[in-house]
Amino acid sequence: LAAIASGIALWLALLLRRRLLWGICLFSLNYPLVAALHGYPEWFFGDAALPVQDAMISYLSLLSYATALWLHSEVFDLKNNMPRLHRLLLVAIGVNIVLLASVPLGFYGQAMQIEAAMFFIAAPILLITSWLLWRRKAIDLNTLLLGLLPPVYVASAALVLLSIHGVIPFHNTIYSAWQYALIVHIVTVLIIAVRRVRAENRRLVQKQQLIEREASFHQRQFMGMVAHEFRTPLSVIQAALENLRLCSPDPAQRPRLDRMQRATTRLVQLTDNCLADARLSSSALHVDKQNADLLAIIRMAATVVELSSNHYLTITLAGHSVDATTRSPPLFADSALLCIALANLLDNAVKYTPSGEIAIAIRPKAN
Repeated sequence: LAAIASGIALWLALLLRRRLLWGICLFSLNYPLVAALHGYPEWFFGDAALPVQDAMISYLSLLSYATALWLHSEVFDLKNNMPRLHRLLLVAIGVNIVLLASVPLGFYGQAMQIEAAMFFIAAPILLITSWLLWRRKAIDLNTLLLGLLPPVYVASAALVLLSIHGVIPFHNTIYSAWQYALIVHIVTVLIIAVRRVRAENRRLVQKQQLIEREASFHQRQFMGMVAHEFRTPLSVIQAALENLRLCSPDPAQRPRLDRMQRATTRLVQLTDNCLADARLSSSALHVDKQNADLLAIIRMAATVVELSSNHYLTITLAGHSVDATTRSPPLFADSALLCIALANLLDNAVKYTPSGEIAIAIRPKAN
């Protein structure tokens, strides 16, 4: 179980690169401490491993306090939730690391006494602040229960060390409770860490989607603003071309002016399309229904077909071809929006039809 939990913690830390997961990896160093206390090095390698086994117990028992404090800080995100307490824990962790020098310098016993004093001071503070964070709703109940496990583990470890040094009588329950606390703690931390990373990734995806929606919204607003500025000069050009068509004495110029007029009308349609799209994204688009001339709307929208040299348009009403004398059926609609919709449909028809007929069929039904 220890090897599996440590391997999963290391794999997740390398894969996801989160501080909490690296804290779990360091905390899993307590497994070798358990192995050393139970004599595994001596069991594998004989009496020659006893000095190594003793060194492991000394170094890792000191280091276990530092890893427990760091993991507690990461689980509760004290850097953001309680910056002052986070800095105090960093100082305590630094002292723990410095105390590692007590092993070769020969004052390991005094170092353990310092560790014990720090623990008895820190444990109540950590428990109270954890409860305060839960009351403030800065953490959920799962995180609160998880945060209580490091003090429980350290308390169990302290009882084991007191038993080893003969301060309290040996009892197998102490060792069992310590190992169970360690295994439950590491597995629970892994579960919470994975859930937290998934939640963070979900928030990042949502944030990215929000940014993309905002970018799309601003892009539409910009296009609408530009289209609005284009609309006035295009209207002036369109009116001027209409006057030229009416006043031109040269019949040879009329086809050319007609084509220019259709091209300008197409630009006006595209501009109106951008304006409608911008209004739609800002919820400012509304339908203004009035009595409309359907055939006139279709002819206006059909400019894109007339501009193509490879396509021709046919319009039928109730199965009969439409000409200049055909009376338009009555329609109550928003002429501008209907023209945009029809123009988009005809634009697609021209784009995805290599050449030939573009047909519009009008069928009256139920008035």
